[in-house]
Amino acid sequence: CALVAATLLLPIAAPARQFDDEITVSAARFYRADASLTQVKAFVQVPLALLTVGANDTLAFRVTVQLKDSTGLKLAEEAWPLQHVAGAMQEPGAFTVNSVEFNIRPGKYRLDVAVEDSVTGRQLTTGTDLVGYPTRPEASDLVLSTRMRPFVPDSAVLDTEWKSGQILVTSIARVRLNPTQPSGSRIFYLLEAYTAAPDSGTMQVRIQDATGKTFVQAAPTPVHLGTGGGVLRGQLNLEGLPSGTYTFHVVVVLASGTTERAAAFSMGDLQAELQRVAAAASARLQTDEGYFAAMDEAQLRQAAEPLEYLTGSRELRPFSGLSLDGKRRFLTEFWQKRDPEPTTPRNEAREMFYGKIAYADSAYRERSAAATPGWKTDRGRIYAKYGSPDETLNRVRSGKAPSYSVWHYTRRRDTYFVFADRSGLDDFQMMMSNDRSEPGSPSWRDILGSDAIRDIGLFLSIDFFTTP
Repeated sequence: CALVAATLLLPIAAPARQFDDEITVSAARFYRADASLTQVKAFVQVPLALLTVGANDTLAFRVTVQLKDSTGLKLAEEAWPLQHVAGAMQEPGAFTVNSVEFNIRPGKYRLDVAVEDSVTGRQLTTGTDLVGYPTRPEASDLVLSTRMRPFVPDSAVLDTEWKSGQILVTSIARVRLNPTQPSGSRIFYLLEAYTAAPDSGTMQVRIQDATGKTFVQAAPTPVHLGTGGGVLRGQLNLEGLPSGTYTFHVVVVLASGTTERAAAFSMGDLQAELQRVAAAASARLQTDEGYFAAMDEAQLRQAAEPLEYLTGSRELRPFSGLSLDGKRRFLTEFWQKRDPEPTTPRNEAREMFYGKIAYADSAYRERSAAATPGWKTDRGRIYAKYGSPDETLNRVRSGKAPSYSVWHYTRRRDTYFVFADRSGLDDFQMMMSNDRSEPGSPSWRDILGSDAIRDIGLFLSIDFFTTP
């Protein structure tokens, strides 16, 4: 009873997504007439939501399976090496699958499974009972999956697949269809029929709910089997099936008799799935990595441009020569270095900065023919750097004096900025400031006039007539 194990280290990227809160174990039995043995293909499905994120944002766990006979005697054991999965993969529905294959003789058996969370040491256990076929059955157990494809000589068999004859089957312990995914309402099925001599007939599929109500009943399809039998398979598109748990029935009617096999599956709720998808997307956008991963080339360039307000050109110089993924990594690392609370998913500094850029772009956009984006204007630049002023003075055009605005900041150090709209098109330009890094106009006194200078001086408590 040697166990032959396969390890699937990464969450399966399959149309069916799981939202279970427990480990699932399933086993499919096939008959091997040459040795009168039952071949078992078992699957252990571990939802990542059950695990704890540890150091380096990683999930770490170990899976062990034991095969026991009816007396509890351990016949075989398989323990997979410690498995690691990136913590970022721990989103609703993500899971890993470990598969194991073994042969048993007629009798009763137990397959026990233990999953140890290496971060907390917590151990989760489950299992399933098995019966070895005493004689040749009419058919194997029914296998349901989210994907099956023909095997051809050049096929690359994925870690998430196993081979049945000339068919590659995606490993899964329990199918839950997800109507929000591409082809997420499609279910695949497979079973082996066993015959002593060539036989013919039909195969029919029906879907029933827990009350026995039939929701789908497909037309019978012809079946032709050679000596020994063969693999029967197919697929159904269950788009529109209400959410809930169902039983998938396959009825094979041959000249030698009728055989029925069944297996459970579930259909996700469309609205609930959409809400989960939206929540997951929103959560990803809160992180620096997720925020920039959602951007294309043009959007990344736009996100990088205003960073000149925060740092020198030397730090930003490498950005333009990077690949798309490189630019995403650059911006992610740029903001991670400035995250005031790196232990939380959100980066408040990034959110605040781009929030100020968005506001400046809307509030301070020029209306002239050669309009400048709001964040690139003088007022937009100051707002992006310092946020809202603590005090403002706004005056409309009067006589020869243009409209002007004074921003006064007092919360960090006393700083002021004077802007004037000389064009009358809401194009306020920097006139003067006590911040030496901000260029002003040498002729600001002539532009504003003595009345405006006196007004601004009273507002700031500065005598500009005696102050250089």
